[in-house]
Amino acid sequence: MFLTYILFLLPPLEQQRRIADYLDESVTRLTQISSLRQNQVEILSQKLIAGVTNDLMRLENQLPVMRLSYLLDGVSTGTTPNEAANAIDGIPWYSPASINSLGTVGEPVRIISNAIEAENRWVLFEAESVLIVGIGATAGRVAYLDHLASGKQQLTCLKPNQKLLPKYLMYVLKSKSAELLALANFTTLPILNNDFLKSEGMSR
Repeated sequence: MFLTYILFLLPPLEQQRRIADYLDESVTRLTQISSLRQNQVEILSQKLIAGVTNDLMRLENQLPVMRLSYLLDGVSTGTTPNEAANAIDGIPWYSPASINSLGTVGEPVRIISNAIEAENRWVLFEAESVLIVGIGATAGRVAYLDHLASGKQQLTCLKPNQKLLPKYLMYVLKSKSAELLALANFTTLPILNNDFLKSEGMSR
């Protein structure tokens, strides 16, 4: 199942919001239980997301199903700025290591000056979008992005349109990460590049 052709159950926006809010609250509670039990928290959060996904699948005959490609305003892949792009204030630039297993972004690797960004036109990731790691040991990891940012070329940004809430998209992709990786291109590491993400194999 390749990314932009993945079939999405599309409940009304309010139901998407309730699902995302419920999972947000539950994952937050699990995280707060103990930061020392990260593996347990990750396993529990994945089970929780899988449970909600299975519940949603039971409504398959009552909800419209659409390809993800029809629910996106854009797909973009990051670039790597040179060392001179470092700044104190500006646009955060992330790497795959910035994307944690619970669906959020951590600390940026560096900050790109707004002036340098305007001059060089780095690829920007819009707010209210979803980042997915496309290569390496954490390929398939996804995170919700609530602010303007940029990132390394191993990161792909999915910008949903008005029919799809970003957090709902993030949780659905988290629930399908194993399927994505099973069909990724492999050398010594799994690769989910833009050609892969946009290919027609997602109709499988």
